[in-house]
Amino acid sequence: MNVRLSLQEQIRRKSVKMQKTFDTIGKHDRSHFILSLEQLADKNYPFPGDDGIVPTKKKYKKVSPNSPLFSVDCEMCETSNANRALTRISIVNEQGDTVLDTLVKPDGYITDYVTQFSGITAKMMKGVTTTLEDVQTAVQSLLPPDAILVGHSLEYDLQAMKMAHPYCLDVGQVLNYTNGNSGLRNSLKNLSELFLGENIQSAYGHCSYEDAWAALRLAQLKLKNGIVFGNTSFGWKYTEYAKQDDEVCEEKKEIQSKQSCSGCSQPTVVECTVRNCRCRFVSVPDKCVRCIREGQNEQGDFDWAQSLPVERDKTASPIATYLKKDKMRSVMCAFDRDDLDLMDSSSKK
Repeated sequence: MNVRLSLQEQIRRKSVKMQKTFDTIGKHDRSHFILSLEQLADKNYPFPGDDGIVPTKKKYKKVSPNSPLFSVDCEMCETSNANRALTRISIVNEQGDTVLDTLVKPDGYITDYVTQFSGITAKMMKGVTTTLEDVQTAVQSLLPPDAILVGHSLEYDLQAMKMAHPYCLDVGQVLNYTNGNSGLRNSLKNLSELFLGENIQSAYGHCSYEDAWAALRLAQLKLKNGIVFGNTSFGWKYTEYAKQDDEVCEEKKEIQSKQSCSGCSQPTVVECTVRNCRCRFVSVPDKCVRCIREGQNEQGDFDWAQSLPVERDKTASPIATYLKKDKMRSVMCAFDRDDLDLMDSSSKK
């Protein structure tokens, strides 16, 4: 007979497992923080084959403690064909540098730029010819086969990209300073203010680079501190964290001059509308979206379905474990009558 484990016991066992890995390699295994197959489905993450969804790679590798992080954020506008159509995408590597940043021409015509939230204006979109298919090809080429995608409410970004990825780390899922059991996620803006001391998404609008950078820094903070950190449902308390004097903010780098594509002389990044935005102070790619060759696409050994992380943590344990550990000779149990009727005579006894 199996006894269902309490949430506290599940977290304790997972923490012990993660600590053993940390003691061995000196850092947390990143695969412990990615969403399981059940979580991907529960949060409505896109799957290949659904409504034209394509995978980010043809073949993947298994994730490891050294698998690289790539943070992604998208900005969307309302169009004649869709309520949320991709109009800008930014991808940031672990060093905080831009590896992809482009405006995207959506299908149909834009009915509302939603500039207050998207940071997109009609002037910015004038002359844009990059398509969603261009972005998909670039993403497939840029990401290594064991990349872990980072974001906040990442399912919406992937839905806008019409792409599926098996290794996803959602900072809104692993960090929750209010009530992690409610299923609701703290906003990226609030998480950034609390944990990074950074004010993002200001009155000047959103920048997809800035949001991707914030999600990346939050993910790195979580990986550094472990599974309990930042999640009240796991017993974490903000009052204890607030006593620490650690400086988590990072200084802006010396400003980099914006580059033109080495292949076609087109700009490789977007000039956003946010005043003094962080995106202006980082290294930028040397090629535009269309000049990224699909032939450079590195592949792994597993297809999309084989790469999906399946939840293997048991939520129940044999009762014999407790009898042996506590040296008990008997235990009181209760069964639903319908379940009891299905048991054979020896089990009933």
